[in-house]
Order: sequence, then structure tokens, then C-alpha cells
Amino acid sequence: MKFYYKGQLVRTSKTHAYNWAILEEKDDGTLKVYGCRAERAAADTELTQVIRRGHPYARVVPLDTEPNPPALTFDQFMALARENYGKGGDGYVECWDDRTFAYFVKEFGPITRASALDAFAQALDQENEERAIAQAAMKGEL
Repeated sequence: MKFYYKGQLVRTSKTHAYNWAILEEKDDGTLKVYGCRAERAAADTELTQVIRRGHPYARVVPLDTEPNPPALTFDQFMALARENYGKGGDGYVECWDDRTFAYFVKEFGPITRASALDAFAQALDQENEERAIAQAAMKGEL
């Protein structure tokens, strides 16, 4: 199998199915790949180690299995958000309608499965960070 990010080949494997890559995107658009993982939690753990090794701009991104994946329709996007409800998709299920989706596509381009999963993961990361800040404030640590 071949695995892509933004149309660029990231990794090939005959035996593993990867869903996430730990990489750094350079200014010229090239990618520096530090590893690939099947599970998001494993990718996050690897990201922590990569950052400690001096690569602060590395991040976890979802991978596609084709260079130019098809764009999602609103119904497909919402079905994917429902599947990932507890993983960052809840805000999209609760707040987005077809007009919001159409506006987003018009402004930022088509939404693929990988970009949707990335958006859900970012939303979950932000929610977790806000929750941690609120808990620290309640304890008087801030």
C-alpha cells in the first residue's frame, strides 16, 4: 500500500496499514517524515519524542491511501463526524449544517476524509487543552 499526505507519497508498506504520520512540513512544501502509526494515540506518543529531540514544528497528520482522494459530500462528512463523535466530531455534528459546510468548502477547498479526521483531531486537542486549563484554574494553579 501507498500512503499520501497532501498528494505527496509519505510511506509504502506491504504489511502495515497506517492512518497517521508524524511529520514536519517545510516552507517549500517538502515533508520530513519521522514515522507512521496505525493508531492516533501511538502517533501522539511518537510526536512527543520527536519534539523532545528538537523538532518543535512536527505534528501528527492523517494519511490517505490515494494521491488525490475524493471530496466528501455533506452527508458523508456528517456520517464521519458521527462515527468520531467522542473524538472531536461532536462539535461538527452539533453545530454544522449544509450551509456552513458549503461555505467552508467554498473558502478552503474540498474536504477529504483525511482532512476531516485532522479537523476532528484538532478540535479534540483544543477541547482537551481548554479542559486542562479550566481544571488548573479551579485548583488555583493559574
